[in-house]
Amino acid sequence: AYLIPRIPFGVARSDSSLSAAGGYCPEAKFWWYFEWPTDVRARTIKYITTRNNPKLISINSLEYAAQLITMMGCHLHHLDTRATRRDPHPLYLRECDNVAGESWLTKGCSSSATGRDLARLQAALLLDQGAGYRFGRVDTKTNVIADGISRIQCETSLTHEFPLLLAQAPSLHGCRRFRPNANLISSITDVLLRTGCLDPLTASKQLLTDPGRFTSYPGATT
Repeated sequence: AYLIPRIPFGVARSDSSLSAAGGYCPEAKFWWYFEWPTDVRARTIKYITTRNNPKLISINSLEYAAQLITMMGCHLHHLDTRATRRDPHPLYLRECDNVAGESWLTKGCSSSATGRDLARLQAALLLDQGAGYRFGRVDTKTNVIADGISRIQCETSLTHEFPLLLAQAPSLHGCRRFRPNANLISSITDVLLRTGCLDPLTASKQLLTDPGRFTSYPGATT
């Protein structure tokens, strides 16, 4: 069904900074935010300035990881609405403003060990999904909402800064917060830190059944 050219059900966008990541899909009525752990932030270009340092976590890897979280938000929406939705195989267009991130989503990665492991996780999470995905690139100006979410420095700042973003982004009104399954976050973090990874097939069975949950958030839901 995904090979048939058609208009996507929704457009899901994400973005990552060196401190945090975020994304949203107005058609699926969700947004998400995640502050990168201290161990991850300490290995970004902000602290490791030598680009050939094997410990460096590139912004490309962070952008790619953010796309996986957005994908699972779309998958959860599919699980929640499949009984009442007319289209049994909805198609989502996933967009990011990172050239490497878009390329890795579409064709996989051969230039980065971290990218390859994230690609294996992506492949596992696509197994038996009822939703399908197309991938595209969006310019930074158009990706302003996801960019704004990802630039919130920490979880404690979210209470103050998210309402300010909400006032400038009407498409977020009525959206719930997507809180990914802890195993998904753990798997992504382990890949980024190169400390191991949950077996992809095991991850697929766990996370496709329980990708996370949607919760209300002050000021976001109506």
